[in-house]
Amino acid sequence: MKLWGGFTLFCLILASAYGKTFPLSSPDGKLDVEIDVSKTLGFSVKFDGEPIVENCQIAMDTSLGNFGENPKFVSKTAATVKKGIKPVWGGNSNILDNYNRLTLKFDKFSVEFRAYDDAFAYRFICDKKGEIIVKSETAKYPFNPEFNSYPQPVGSFHCFFEDNYRRMKIGDINRHLKMAALPFVLDTGKIKVAIIDSDVSAYPKMNLKFSGGAVEGAYAPYPKEMERKGGLLLPKTTEDYISKSVAPRAFPWRGFIFAREDVNLVEHPLQYKLASPSKIKDTSWIKPSTCAWDWWNNWGVFGVDFKAGQNMETYKYYVDFASKFGMKYFLLDEGWLGNNDLIATMQPKIDVKELVEYANEKGVKILLWCLVRPFNFDAEKILDRVEAWGVAGLKIDFMERDDQQAVDLFEKIASLAAERKLIVDFHGCAPSSGLHRTYPNVINFEGVRGGENNKGGGVVNMTPSHNVDLVFIRSLAGPMDYTPGAMRNLTYGGFGTNSVQPSAQGSRAHQMAMYVCFFEPLKMLSDSPSLYLKEPECTAFMASCPTSWDETRVLEGKIGEYVLMLRRKDNVWYVGAMSAGEKNLELDLGFLPKGEFEMESFADSINSDRVGSDYKREVKSVNSGSKIKIKMTRGGGGFAAKITPQKAKN
Repeated sequence: MKLWGGFTLFCLILASAYGKTFPLSSPDGKLDVEIDVSKTLGFSVKFDGEPIVENCQIAMDTSLGNFGENPKFVSKTAATVKKGIKPVWGGNSNILDNYNRLTLKFDKFSVEFRAYDDAFAYRFICDKKGEIIVKSETAKYPFNPEFNSYPQPVGSFHCFFEDNYRRMKIGDINRHLKMAALPFVLDTGKIKVAIIDSDVSAYPKMNLKFSGGAVEGAYAPYPKEMERKGGLLLPKTTEDYISKSVAPRAFPWRGFIFAREDVNLVEHPLQYKLASPSKIKDTSWIKPSTCAWDWWNNWGVFGVDFKAGQNMETYKYYVDFASKFGMKYFLLDEGWLGNNDLIATMQPKIDVKELVEYANEKGVKILLWCLVRPFNFDAEKILDRVEAWGVAGLKIDFMERDDQQAVDLFEKIASLAAERKLIVDFHGCAPSSGLHRTYPNVINFEGVRGGENNKGGGVVNMTPSHNVDLVFIRSLAGPMDYTPGAMRNLTYGGFGTNSVQPSAQGSRAHQMAMYVCFFEPLKMLSDSPSLYLKEPECTAFMASCPTSWDETRVLEGKIGEYVLMLRRKDNVWYVGAMSAGEKNLELDLGFLPKGEFEMESFADSINSDRVGSDYKREVKSVNSGSKIKIKMTRGGGGFAAKITPQKAKN
């Protein structure tokens, strides 16, 4: 029987090769991929027996030939991989990486395919040595044009990558949007599908363009001549190719996530699994934390005996505030630099070294904001300089590009910063494509329409529904830099952007829940210390909330409507719930181990719909048999809680 079974398997493989198709299934057998190696390389995917996407076309037109057109099959290798990953920081302290792998070798290239129980990915590989230029990449995925989707608009390859997510059928997107950014989520009616990229190195990031139901990759051309526009450095002219690098090399991963329920999307680890492992051997110095910040609140401290503003007295006040509430960092945003183009001098009467010494005495580290443009010319000198000043890291702003040179610069900065033990927060940029795993000193990427948009622009689009979207969609691309913590909260009417005394839509509990729900290893307390000091109970919860976790569970939720999730750090559990409107939930604490616990909760009050900053705080004993009623208000409700084991009485 064993001999006959082996012979049967051999015949099936032979027939598959002769028919120029290869099957690949997930470890649980519920995801099936058929790879076509006939005239044009491609694949089709079924999930739970349902066709999801059929006749996809993939290829790369390179200086070494076309990878994908009329491929000449040579051989194949297959394997099952099951291993654990221990992130330096993240939503879970352990990640299971389990997939079936099929690598097809052709005469000029190879393609690696991976099938997970709920995901699929592929990448091209070139084994030949020497320079390789990629003229174009074909990634054409034909979906049903009637499928609904949630695209994030991209007007050009030079933008902030931080628009709101829209709602439209795939077949209608090309009539309204030029391109969309990754991650891109669509709804087949039965499951959600997300498209992501990962391990992008020496290559542009992937965006998407649309034609009817066809979803296609779009890539920024390689810059030729650069020009300065304000504080930006942008391509003036471009080459007729998208990438130039050296082979042998592997190209970026293209990945698909399949979610039976919306909650299965949240922080799905596919991008992290596909990214290259950390290149930093000693990561003990990388410390995610909450952070005091000056720019959003316009240096608006009050009730003090000094003139508030961009001066040493104000900065030391922020340091004292951070120290009082146990935050590891204080970020100086714009205003400290004497010359944005040099990152060498400070404004008169501002001494970063003195502030670093003062902060060190208080147990706080200093982070500095700066522009990215100078790093194109003097990256090592800049980083040597700020290292000598004693700062812990940088917030580097205004890249606004995702071409290969931009990707190369971010990787260069990450590597050089790691050598100097500096953490990095990339702002004004596209989301991560896995760089945060390869260089875990890069702990935030913006690429999100975040809280800073409440300050200006005149567009009222930082809605609670948008905030909920981010949990389900933006989290697929790793850490973000939303900047929560608004203390002026409005749930119903009257909202307008204000650069001096900014506010935010949604209740106070909605804002506090962001500290649990949003994946931000460097998480700002964005409002004025003076406001926080007036409400120390709310502030203590937000400031002490972990930003890296041992376990994450998403219990309920729907894109744009609401989410209820749990996170654990050591033996302490945190609960976060956010809604776009009125929502009643019941939280079953059956996840708790045996014993008694103390739960501190912040919920919407009976009047939160009228006065968004109103809330109800409660401290009570709970156990695994407890059930908690959660009522979230209209206009953006929320709930946040901390559940701590009670010490046994003697």
